[in-house]
Amino acid sequence: MLTQLLTNRYALEPAYHDRVAEVVMHRIINGKENLFAGLVGERKKLHTWNKSAGLTPYGYKWQEKILSSTGHVLIVPVIGAMSRYGGACSFGSEDMANWIRAANEDPNISAIVLEINSPGGEVDGTGALGAAVKNSRKPVVAWVAGMAASAAYWVASQAREIWMEDAISSEVGSIGVLSMHVDQTGALEQEGYKVTIIRSDGSESKALYNSVEPLTDEIVADVKTSLNSIRTQFISTVKAGRPGITDESVFSGKMFEGKQAKKLKMADRFGSLLDAVVRADQLAKQANSQSQKSNNSSSMSLKTTLAGVFGVSADDAAEVTEEQISALAVSVEEHKQTADALEQANQKVEALEADKMKAEGERDAAQASVKAYTDLGVGAAEAKTALDWYQAEKAKGVAPAGDESENKPDKRKVSALTQKAIDAKNRIQAAKK
Repeated sequence: MLTQLLTNRYALEPAYHDRVAEVVMHRIINGKENLFAGLVGERKKLHTWNKSAGLTPYGYKWQEKILSSTGHVLIVPVIGAMSRYGGACSFGSEDMANWIRAANEDPNISAIVLEINSPGGEVDGTGALGAAVKNSRKPVVAWVAGMAASAAYWVASQAREIWMEDAISSEVGSIGVLSMHVDQTGALEQEGYKVTIIRSDGSESKALYNSVEPLTDEIVADVKTSLNSIRTQFISTVKAGRPGITDESVFSGKMFEGKQAKKLKMADRFGSLLDAVVRADQLAKQANSQSQKSNNSSSMSLKTTLAGVFGVSADDAAEVTEEQISALAVSVEEHKQTADALEQANQKVEALEADKMKAEGERDAAQASVKAYTDLGVGAAEAKTALDWYQAEKAKGVAPAGDESENKPDKRKVSALTQKAIDAKNRIQAAKK
């Protein structure tokens, strides 16, 4: 217990912190250790939850589940100082996060109420619990009995609504982070103890934040940097969950009583735990109604689609049952797939026809060229020589120009390609002689 208190970072209400610090100091001075040492270790294996294996998280079955018009509302008790794994027969933030996840998979649960009366606690595990509340598909309402301070408000701010039991006696806030350091050197010296810490080479920064060595300015600065980072995340999380908060004084670490908290948008309403349960039930009913409207809208949209696909009137389509819709939906999907396949086939045919027309054009051009060479008396060998020359000239980036000379057998202008073919023919014939 002492090790846990002295080494962890906390989001705690100041007055509670001061009372705990006094108790801790008393136990240190009297050389006492944790009365409940080992309980956390004994329970650590019970915190795991494997949804795929069909396991229920430890403690879930014992939590109160109140019958409502929409099902059952799960009550999650966030009571007392918070720690990740709990201890001294209490449950931890990890347990509570698992309960919320399990409730989302439990068909008997329609909504969740967080019953909060806590000064806050360890930072470790608080973010995960807050995320479980925020990501819950089923509505979560936070109800504050005495206080929701620091880490407890971190979690409460992620709920759909925050209810406070009383406008005067209930409080929320203490948005801040602290780390408690106890310097034992004086007490140890009085008892005749002198502590020497020996660190291995390369471990000069090992456990500098301890209770038997004085804190340097550098160590204090490092700790404050870490705490400031957590505070920034804390404020960002609260603002995301409570976008109505605009007064920055809310984030000074101060506590606010119910009436003022509501004015600052830190809370929504006042009422008993039962009132919060009724409200959670209403939110569940609204969620179910919206889901039903969405399903009905999807159903009507599908009926309209069916009317268009099968050529029936809208009135006739409206008479179609859900079972018939399911069957027809399969037909619609098959029809769509067939139409898509036909469209793809038509596109391929069009592409092939285009290729065919191009090939036919190239064929006609080739036949015309062959005929032109034949008319000039140029054979296949001469034509090949001419074509090879023509391609070589084009490869150089220079298109062969027309020949303007008129010393041709047919006394008319021809292309340089044709002239080359004629020249090649003459050379071949000369070689044969």
